[in-house]
Amino acid sequence: MDARQRKQITEEFFHYRHLTQAHLWDQYSAYEHWAKIEVPKDKDELAALQARLRKRFPVDAYNKARNELDPDHILSNNVLEKLLPVAGTVMSVNPACHILASVSLAVEWWWSFI
Repeated sequence: MDARQRKQITEEFFHYRHLTQAHLWDQYSAYEHWAKIEVPKDKDELAALQARLRKRFPVDAYNKARNELDPDHILSNNVLEKLLPVAGTVMSVNPACHILASVSLAVEWWWSFI
């Protein structure tokens, strides 16, 4: 697969994702797989995604547990900080951390509520 084909496939994926999001997600309470969540660059889109995640998951309880179990945010990363921000605080993020560790922690915690 060359770069042109890869770009075309990626564009088609995001087009399909946008269509399903616009027409099906709210109607069927659907959410993308945690590994497919992209942090939007647009501030309004990011705020909408954060609100959507708060509607579905107990984000405040997760952040409380995260602060108690990982007070130095060793397992945190920029994705978690942007998607699940702790209201009113600025967190330092360990740049050497591995994204899978923190995402796995978040996913396992979320699954305990499903």
